[in-house]
Amino acid sequence: MPATALQPVKIVVAAMCSGLVLVSLVGLVSAGTGGDADPLWLAVFVVVALAGVGAATTVGFRVTPVDPADRDPGRTAVAALQSSTIVRCGLVEAPGIVAVMLAFVSGWGLLALLGLVMVPVMLWLAWPTRSNVAKVQRALEAKGARTGLTERLFGTGTGGPMLPT
Repeated sequence: MPATALQPVKIVVAAMCSGLVLVSLVGLVSAGTGGDADPLWLAVFVVVALAGVGAATTVGFRVTPVDPADRDPGRTAVAALQSSTIVRCGLVEAPGIVAVMLAFVSGWGLLALLGLVMVPVMLWLAWPTRSNVAKVQRALEAKGARTGLTERLFGTGTGGPMLPT
């Protein structure tokens, strides 16, 4: 079960990360490396990045609790994990895309590379690690339903690598 349930989530997160890398590099090449760096554009990016990360860490882990009467809470939990992962990816990817847009507006292409900062943040917040899955599971089980999401995806052992294979 772990391989089949986590594989689509891992593929989407990896695709969004690699897409952000590609968009950032294209933004750099297209906007050019000339021009002066205006601190205002850097400040705008920092504000947008902090807002995106803040939203991903709060809103991104909010899911509707599973009803204790649900006939298949495990399936409902996996679907909720998948959708919340996409939300977190989008919230973290948005500042990277804004960095590319700011590079075009400012004429300073190196600003597009700031979008690359968001890639490790996206991996940290969206990759289906045991800790990220456990956060979603706690929210899903708020009404008393038992989803067994972490056990379903990772087995019954504790610990394990940060980036499961």
